[in-house]
Amino acid sequence: MKPPDARPRRRANGLIKWLLALVLAGCMPSNIDNIVQLTSTGLLEETTYVTVAFVAQHNDYSCGLACLVSVLAYWDDPVSQADLLRHSPPENTKTGYRVGELKDIATGRNKQAYALTGGTEFLELQIMNGRPIIVPLEMEYNHYIFNFMRKIPLYGRFFEYVTERFVPKFSHFVTVFAVSRTTIWVMDPLFGVKAIPRDEFEPMWAAKKRAMLLVATG
Repeated sequence: MKPPDARPRRRANGLIKWLLALVLAGCMPSNIDNIVQLTSTGLLEETTYVTVAFVAQHNDYSCGLACLVSVLAYWDDPVSQADLLRHSPPENTKTGYRVGELKDIATGRNKQAYALTGGTEFLELQIMNGRPIIVPLEMEYNHYIFNFMRKIPLYGRFFEYVTERFVPKFSHFVTVFAVSRTTIWVMDPLFGVKAIPRDEFEPMWAAKKRAMLLVATG
């Protein structure tokens, strides 16, 4: 297929400035841990990224729509999440938007949109070519908190046992905007900017059949 329009890739030194600017401007939840993690990694210079705006989801089922609003803004097509919710609600408000529904909304706004499956190498290729990607993940509630607890010495295995057996999981959309050799950075419309190790990202994504939505200009 003909590749969509792409914007030049950017490297990590600008990424830190962008994250700091977002925090200082109040455009996203202030999360110092995210910035510390970004600035402390030795792989920082190898990180390829695009700049997407943080968009908070309006309700329990609009995470995918919030991701789409962010990606549409990236392609210079600002739109209100509230307007899209009103004019293009999901077929099932209990399960939220499906990839196909988000694709239809994007194509209805004269965008190229492709519902695909692939791997992290494909994600990295798209980011390198200036295309943020929306992906569904299967994750437990309070994943980031539990993930931190799982890494606590002595208690980590206990938390891992508890979360795997007793904490329910849910389907959740995020926007991938940066990739390094070991880490996938996402705009999470519920929790803000998050860095997810590849080995943790893979099973969460695989549980959703590695589906993704690529949106770009026509």
